This record gives sequence, C-alpha cells and structure tokens, in this order.
Amino acid sequence: MADRTMHKNENFASVPVFRNDEINTGSFLRAGGFSNVFTIESIILKSDQHGTSFDVEEKSSDTHSKDENVNGFQSLVSSVTRHQIAKNSRDQRFAVKCLRPEIADDEELLEDAMKDFKNEISILCSTDHKNIIQVHGISPDDGTNAKMFFIVDKLEETLEIRELKWKRLQEKFSNTKKVLSTLLVERIRVAINIASAFTYLHKKKIIYRDLNPENIGFDIFGTVKLFDFGMAKDVSKMHSNPDGTYNLTGGVGTTRYMAPEVLLGFPYTFSADVFSFSLLLWQICALKVPYAENQTVGQHTERMVLDADRPPLMTSFPPPLHDLISQCWSQRKMDRPNFEYIVQCLSLYIYQHSSMKRRKSRASFSSSRLSALLPQARRRRSSIGLS
Repeated sequence: MADRTMHKNENFASVPVFRNDEINTGSFLRAGGFSNVFTIESIILKSDQHGTSFDVEEKSSDTHSKDENVNGFQSLVSSVTRHQIAKNSRDQRFAVKCLRPEIADDEELLEDAMKDFKNEISILCSTDHKNIIQVHGISPDDGTNAKMFFIVDKLEETLEIRELKWKRLQEKFSNTKKVLSTLLVERIRVAINIASAFTYLHKKKIIYRDLNPENIGFDIFGTVKLFDFGMAKDVSKMHSNPDGTYNLTGGVGTTRYMAPEVLLGFPYTFSADVFSFSLLLWQICALKVPYAENQTVGQHTERMVLDADRPPLMTSFPPPLHDLISQCWSQRKMDRPNFEYIVQCLSLYIYQHSSMKRRKSRASFSSSRLSALLPQARRRRSSIGLS
C-alpha cells in the first residue's frame, strides 16, 4: 500500500517532482547515516505527467471546485520549475540525496531512515534562506519508499575541508600580524553566515541539533550552506515546559559539539544550538578541533558536565570573540545569548576591524604625503634665502 502522506504536506506544494529515470547521476560525493549523495550530470525530462502535480485524495465536489484553481496554478509553477532545473542541471550545480540501497533489506532500519528522510525534506522545503541548502525537486510519492530521493544544491566542499586551507594560509603568514588579522576576519564572515541561518531557523521554531563542520558547506558560488537536516526538529506545534525547554530525545547530534543538557538527556531548547556554535566558533578562530583527544562518550560527558571543561581561549583571540565564546558555552543554558545577539557581536567586530584598518590607512597616507611635501618646503625656503 503506497504511503501518500508526504506530498500532502503543505511544504511540498510547489516543489517539482522528478522520476528516477529522468536523473543521470555522476560521481559519489558523500555518505550520511542512511543516505548517499551523488552529483547530477543532467536531468532529461521524459514527460510532464510525473511532475506537475501531486497525488491527492479524492475530494468531495464542493472542495474540488474550491481547490481546482490552486492546484492548477501549482501544476503550472511545478512544470516551469522542472524545465528550469533540467536546464540548469547542465552546469552540474545540483546533487541528489538518496537512501542507501542496502537499507531496503532491513525493514526496521528502512522505517527509521524514511522517518529522518521525510523529516529532512519537510523542514528544508519549509525554509528559504541563502545560507540553508535548498530542495529543488523530490521523487514521486508512489509508495516505493526505498527509492526516495531529493535534489539539492551541489556543494563544492565542507567547512572541514575549508579549515584545512585556512590552516595552511595561517602557517604561511604566521609572522605577518596584519595578514593573520585579515584572515581571521574572512573566517568570522563565514561564522556570521552560519549564525544568520540559525537566527532564521530559530524564528521558525526549528532546533537543528547537529551543528558541526561536516554539516556546513560551500556551493559553486562560494556561498555558505547549512545542510543535513535529518536530526532537525520543528517544535512549533510542541508544548514547551515552563522554563521554555522541550522534552526531546537526548544524545542527538555529534558528541564533541553537544550541549551538556543534550548529553545528559535533560529537556533542552534552542540554546543547545548556541552551545554547539560556541565550539564551532572556537574551532574557526583556533583552527583546531575541540576535544581532539580520543575519549569515550562517558569520559567526554564527565569532562563537559562535571568539570565544565572547555577548550582554551587563546591570547590570540580578540577580546570581543573571547567574551562571546565564553557566553555561548555557558554551563547554564538560559545564560547563553540568542543568535541575533551573536550576529550583532560578530558584525560589530568586523566593523571595528574595518574602521581601524581605514584609520591606519588614512594615517599612513597622511604621513607619506607629509614626507613628500617636506623636501619641497625646504627647497622653497632655500630659494628665498631662509634656512
């Protein structure tokens, strides 16, 4: 029996549908817990019959007439979008995420995978932010769950790879303070883009729950993209506790970047993402992996919770970043700032850095100009008999 609940979700209203045989996949990009991601070499449309509208339940005559125009418009939008995406696919700017084929053999595993997969597609289809990966198409809701896929922006590299490049530049210019300062500003701009995406998500009542360098990428235009929303949770319809937390599954995410309350399985809220961001920001500044030494989850939890152990805040960190990171990884979740505040602080740091750079540039220009004018003034004084 086909499970046709997914495409009834309002988030999918204008997302075009593509058949599996319309997509020509290329090289393997990466693997996830339940999925594989491949480049798309091209999309060859077979027919608009499978992409202009979604399967819906039979409606009564009153409802049918009411929704006819809406469905017709959505079909038109979907058809146009299908052709546009097919055209753009020639530039190889898209990728396809699909379930790993071996999962189909394990019914229980397939059920878990489908739950995460549908959750990810649903949340991504509800978002529209330049720093969040976009869904450009989905598979037909024809009951073949094991063959489900969705089309997203192709990413050229992850933040993990970009950090290796930053580290090489850092080592190359280790004795040039001015260059190191400029390189740090470049990295902070990336952090601002990440924080901006989280500001947007939290306003939509979505907790991401797995912020780490492997889930942040850069597209062909160099734009920062947050991806892999399999663990994200939309809490907009959930009841919160009196302190604003939610009774959510503990231990979700990547242990190294996990907030203490998540590690312990206590109720948590959006501030868990802020804690994860603090460790990511520290990593962007230090160009080192936090808690890099091998240890078990139990040992890490003991260090993080009982000892309140945090990575060292180095003297090379500018004071504003030092203070912000300290606030974000506070043991008390209610003491952590929100992402709007984080964006403001990081933006202010860049503004102050740019202002100081301009002032130094003007001072240097004035000094050079004065040095050039002094010999001329001396020559004039000599020509009129003054010493």
